[in-house]
Amino acid sequence: MAVSKGYYEEDFNENVVFVVPCFEMQKGYARSKNKKHLLEDFGKGLIRPFHNESCWWCHSPEEHPHWLDIPLRKSDQSKIVFNATWNKNWEPFYIGSKDVPLFDERFKQYGFDRQQQICELFTAGYTFSVLDDAFLVHDGWKFPHAAARLEETYRNWVLFNFHYQEWLHYFSSR
Repeated sequence: MAVSKGYYEEDFNENVVFVVPCFEMQKGYARSKNKKHLLEDFGKGLIRPFHNESCWWCHSPEEHPHWLDIPLRKSDQSKIVFNATWNKNWEPFYIGSKDVPLFDERFKQYGFDRQQQICELFTAGYTFSVLDDAFLVHDGWKFPHAAARLEETYRNWVLFNFHYQEWLHYFSSR
Protein backbone atom coordinates (compact mmCIF):
# COMPACT_ATOMS: atom_id res chain seq x y z
CA MET A 1 0.00 0.00 0.00
CA ALA A 2 2.74 2.49 0.92
CA VAL A 3 4.43 2.14 -2.47
CA SER A 4 1.15 2.23 -4.47
CA LYS A 5 0.03 5.37 -2.60
CA GLY A 6 3.28 7.09 -3.59
CA TYR A 7 4.82 7.47 -0.12
CA TYR A 8 8.22 6.35 -1.39
CA GLU A 9 9.12 8.46 -4.39
CA GLU A 10 12.63 8.75 -5.84
CA ASP A 11 13.32 11.89 -3.80
CA PHE A 12 12.11 10.15 -0.63
CA ASN A 13 13.79 11.32 2.58
CA GLU A 14 14.89 8.13 4.33
CA ASN A 15 14.53 9.74 7.76
CA VAL A 16 10.76 10.01 7.67
CA VAL A 17 7.95 7.81 8.96
CA PHE A 18 4.33 8.31 7.94
CA VAL A 19 2.13 8.62 11.01
CA VAL A 20 -1.33 7.09 10.84
CA PRO A 21 -3.72 8.73 13.34
CA CYS A 22 -5.46 6.18 15.52
CA PHE A 23 -9.03 6.27 16.79
CA GLU A 24 -11.25 3.97 18.81
CA MET A 25 -14.83 3.06 18.00
CA GLN A 26 -17.64 2.14 20.31
CA LYS A 27 -17.94 -1.65 20.37
CA GLY A 28 -20.65 -3.22 18.25
CA TYR A 29 -20.50 -0.85 15.27
CA ALA A 30 -18.98 -1.40 11.83
CA ARG A 31 -15.59 0.21 11.38
CA SER A 32 -15.27 3.30 9.22
CA LYS A 33 -14.14 2.39 5.69
CA ASN A 34 -12.69 5.76 4.74
CA LYS A 35 -12.20 9.25 6.13
CA LYS A 36 -15.67 10.37 5.01
CA HIS A 37 -17.28 7.54 7.03
CA LEU A 38 -14.94 8.23 9.95
CA LEU A 39 -16.08 11.86 10.04
CA GLU A 40 -19.73 10.76 10.00
CA ASP A 41 -19.11 8.28 12.84
CA PHE A 42 -17.19 10.93 14.79
CA GLY A 43 -20.16 13.28 14.42
CA LYS A 44 -22.44 10.55 15.85
CA GLY A 45 -20.14 10.07 18.87
CA LEU A 46 -19.12 6.55 17.80
CA ILE A 47 -15.46 7.49 17.21
CA ARG A 48 -12.96 9.25 19.44
CA PRO A 49 -9.14 9.58 19.55
CA PHE A 50 -7.35 6.40 20.62
CA HIS A 51 -6.76 6.00 24.38
CA ASN A 52 -9.11 8.94 24.94
CA GLU A 53 -9.76 7.97 28.60
CA SER A 54 -6.74 5.86 29.41
CA CYS A 55 -3.80 7.83 27.97
CA TRP A 56 -4.93 10.81 25.83
CA TRP A 57 -1.38 12.24 25.83
CA CYS A 58 -0.06 9.03 24.19
CA HIS A 59 -1.56 10.13 20.86
CA SER A 60 -1.88 13.91 21.27
CA PRO A 61 0.88 14.74 18.70
CA GLU A 62 -1.43 13.30 16.04
CA GLU A 63 -3.62 16.38 16.58
CA HIS A 64 -6.93 14.57 16.02
CA PRO A 65 -9.13 17.74 15.96
CA HIS A 66 -6.84 19.35 13.36
CA TRP A 67 -6.61 16.14 11.32
CA LEU A 68 -10.40 15.71 11.31
CA ASP A 69 -10.80 19.29 9.99
CA ILE A 70 -8.54 18.70 6.97
CA PRO A 71 -10.82 18.65 3.89
CA LEU A 72 -11.43 15.41 2.02
CA ARG A 73 -9.62 15.01 -1.31
CA LYS A 74 -10.95 13.65 -4.58
CA SER A 75 -7.63 12.02 -5.51
CA ASP A 76 -6.53 8.71 -4.01
CA GLN A 77 -2.94 9.96 -3.72
CA SER A 78 -2.16 10.46 -0.03
CA LYS A 79 -0.67 13.74 1.05
CA ILE A 80 1.41 14.82 4.04
CA VAL A 81 -0.63 17.45 5.86
CA PHE A 82 1.66 18.29 8.78
CA ASN A 83 4.64 17.02 10.72
CA ALA A 84 3.87 15.88 14.24
CA THR A 85 5.98 17.08 17.15
CA TRP A 86 7.54 14.25 19.14
CA ASN A 87 6.97 13.96 22.87
CA LYS A 88 8.30 11.32 25.24
CA ASN A 89 4.89 9.71 25.85
CA TRP A 90 3.88 9.33 22.22
CA GLU A 91 2.94 5.86 20.96
CA PRO A 92 2.12 6.37 17.27
CA PHE A 93 1.43 3.81 14.62
CA TYR A 94 3.38 4.58 11.47
CA ILE A 95 4.53 3.35 8.09
CA GLY A 96 8.30 3.23 7.77
CA SER A 97 10.96 1.90 5.47
CA LYS A 98 12.84 -1.30 6.23
CA ASP A 99 15.70 0.86 7.58
CA VAL A 100 13.73 2.11 10.61
CA PRO A 101 15.55 1.22 13.86
CA LEU A 102 14.33 -2.09 15.24
CA PHE A 103 12.06 -2.48 18.24
CA ASP A 104 13.84 -3.24 21.54
CA GLU A 105 12.52 -6.67 22.55
CA ARG A 106 13.26 -6.09 26.25
CA PHE A 107 10.00 -4.13 26.43
CA LYS A 108 7.20 -6.61 26.99
CA GLN A 109 3.43 -6.13 26.95
CA TYR A 110 2.27 -2.85 28.45
CA GLY A 111 3.86 0.56 28.45
CA PHE A 112 6.92 2.14 26.85
CA ASP A 113 7.22 -0.40 24.04
CA ARG A 114 6.31 1.92 21.16
CA GLN A 115 7.60 4.92 23.14
CA GLN A 116 11.05 3.35 23.07
CA GLN A 117 11.06 2.97 19.31
CA ILE A 118 9.68 6.44 18.57
CA CYS A 119 12.21 7.96 20.99
CA GLU A 120 14.98 6.27 19.04
CA LEU A 121 13.55 7.59 15.77
CA PHE A 122 13.42 11.11 17.21
CA THR A 123 17.02 10.87 18.43
CA ALA A 124 18.07 9.66 14.97
CA GLY A 125 16.51 12.76 13.40
CA TYR A 126 13.39 11.26 11.83
CA THR A 127 10.46 13.43 10.72
CA PHE A 128 6.95 12.30 11.72
CA SER A 129 4.77 13.12 8.71
CA VAL A 130 1.03 12.77 9.23
CA LEU A 131 -0.99 11.60 6.23
CA ASP A 132 -4.33 13.15 5.32
CA ASP A 133 -6.37 10.01 4.60
CA ALA A 134 -4.80 7.05 6.41
CA PHE A 135 -6.06 6.07 9.86
CA LEU A 136 -6.55 3.10 12.18
CA VAL A 137 -9.58 2.26 14.30
CA HIS A 138 -9.47 0.11 17.44
CA ASP A 139 -12.61 -1.92 18.15
CA GLY A 140 -14.01 -0.71 21.47
CA TRP A 141 -13.22 2.07 23.94
CA LYS A 142 -9.94 1.84 25.84
CA PHE A 143 -10.15 2.33 29.62
CA PRO A 144 -7.44 2.82 32.29
CA HIS A 145 -5.27 -0.24 32.99
CA ALA A 146 -6.39 -2.91 35.37
CA ALA A 147 -4.21 -3.47 38.45
CA ALA A 148 -2.84 -6.66 36.87
CA ARG A 149 -1.03 -4.59 34.21
CA LEU A 150 0.60 -2.18 36.66
CA GLU A 151 3.54 -4.45 37.53
CA GLU A 152 4.42 -4.92 33.86
CA THR A 153 4.01 -1.20 33.17
CA TYR A 154 6.25 -0.30 36.12
CA ARG A 155 8.96 -2.76 34.97
CA ASN A 156 8.93 -1.17 31.51
CA TRP A 157 8.97 2.34 33.05
CA VAL A 158 12.15 1.47 34.99
CA LEU A 159 13.72 -0.08 31.89
CA PHE A 160 12.88 2.98 29.77
CA ASN A 161 13.86 5.70 32.27
CA PHE A 162 16.92 4.15 33.88
CA HIS A 163 18.43 1.85 31.28
CA TYR A 164 17.25 2.55 27.77
CA GLN A 165 17.51 6.37 27.85
CA GLU A 166 20.99 6.11 29.38
CA TRP A 167 22.04 3.71 26.61
CA LEU A 168 20.48 5.93 23.93
CA HIS A 169 22.20 9.06 25.30
CA TYR A 170 25.56 7.24 25.36
CA PHE A 171 25.32 6.12 21.73
CA SER A 172 23.85 9.35 20.38
CA SER A 173 26.66 11.45 21.93
CA ARG A 174 29.45 9.42 20.28
